[in-house]
Amino acid sequence: MQNPVSRMVLLACLLATGAGAGWCELQPVQVLLDDVPMSLDGPAYLVDGNVVMAPAISYLGALGALVSWDAQSRVIWAERSGVSLVFAIGSYTGTINGQVRQLGATPRMIGGVPYLFTRLPAVEFGFKAEWDRRLMRFSVTTPSAASVTATKILDQDIEAPSLQHLGLGNLLVIGKTQAAGQPRVAYAYGSNRGSTWQMVEHPLPAGIAADELVVGWGMGIDLLLLGGGMDVAAGDTGVMPFWAISGTDWLGSRLTPAPGVTHRQITDFVVADPQARILYATGFESQGGGGRCRIWRSADSSLSWQPVEPPGLTPFGFTRIHAMAPDYTVWAEADSNLLRINPAGGISHATVPPQLWSVNCISTPNNSDVFMLWKQSLPGSSRMQIAFSHSTDRGATWQHDGEFPWPTDLMDWADSQFGMFAHEFAGSWLLYYTKDRGQHWWRHRLDGWEIVGDRIVVSSSTEAYMLARKQDSGDRRLHCLRWSLGW
Repeated sequence: MQNPVSRMVLLACLLATGAGAGWCELQPVQVLLDDVPMSLDGPAYLVDGNVVMAPAISYLGALGALVSWDAQSRVIWAERSGVSLVFAIGSYTGTINGQVRQLGATPRMIGGVPYLFTRLPAVEFGFKAEWDRRLMRFSVTTPSAASVTATKILDQDIEAPSLQHLGLGNLLVIGKTQAAGQPRVAYAYGSNRGSTWQMVEHPLPAGIAADELVVGWGMGIDLLLLGGGMDVAAGDTGVMPFWAISGTDWLGSRLTPAPGVTHRQITDFVVADPQARILYATGFESQGGGGRCRIWRSADSSLSWQPVEPPGLTPFGFTRIHAMAPDYTVWAEADSNLLRINPAGGISHATVPPQLWSVNCISTPNNSDVFMLWKQSLPGSSRMQIAFSHSTDRGATWQHDGEFPWPTDLMDWADSQFGMFAHEFAGSWLLYYTKDRGQHWWRHRLDGWEIVGDRIVVSSSTEAYMLARKQDSGDRRLHCLRWSLGW
């Protein structure tokens, strides 16, 4: 006797395909896209032991096609990259780019859902399609060939390296190295899309704590802003731990004195105007038995600094600069608040999604779109969950696009459609990228590499950069990975 579920599916297939069609033998099949199970509206089946069929609308959509379904005429239309397909339920012929062709299998309704054979659309759209009868698995592979080119930056390790994109295929890496037990600033400039690197090392400026984080921002090939931690001397409370390097000279900058400050740590900074005169920095000041987080602003290319007080947030316990839009609006986080800071110093609050605990990362590829990975607190639980949200109106409203099971701070977007994030899973680093604003994601495994640093850079819809070391080899030399894609 058949189980009730199998009988129900067989009956639905019979009724939908019409009298005389006969019973359908349905065996469950797994459908993968780039080794990841497809998100379909229903199960996929091996029908009558010879053809794999899947829910048509969700399957075609997962392939990146624009899909239309007319329930009255029972016709499916799909288009991707200039290839158009038209199928009719119950018809053995279809139209491919305007030409009528025999299909090899008949689209049908199963359980009230239009089903389509999987191979023909995948092949016509340029994908690679493979069927494994033993595993009952149908695999589709993206037509583009994602490739990674690795270039060694230097022959030694760099501590806490940070990657910056200077535009026109030029990159910058800033971090710390050790020479004869003495920490030094490493400043590596990459040209020709990261294929050529020149590195300069300098001793840390006097005053920067050797055992604390060093952060940098490149103003060009020979000009570097540097920040870190320092113990503030009693008679020099105005010194700000920023220096500019031109050749081998370090220059200190000044901060409006803050009485009682004993220690200052700079954690982030960013240039906020095209002439590189406006800068913002975030960090922490120790004062007496406590301390407070700070935002500072410079209007003279870091020669002097003044504290910025966000309205309603004095004092606050945590602050971080996350991104800068093309119009030089700086996006910062203070506690669980999102702040927009313009070059003139004006601060406004962006709306935050419900249950926001903290922000992992923000990307602002244009002046309207904001993409955010953030931690959300789950009601009635102490657990946190990573969520992905998107705003098209500069943070006034948010669309919640789903949850991620993997914690990551590495995300960047080239434009409003193409973005990427990276995370580690089971000892391997994976890149997930989308070309339709997160509706569909493709995966690329970085075999043999471990991503390091605080960011990835997605420079276009076909190119991204990241810092990495060889995995499980004992080789600590830093490399630049250039990831490229041809759709």
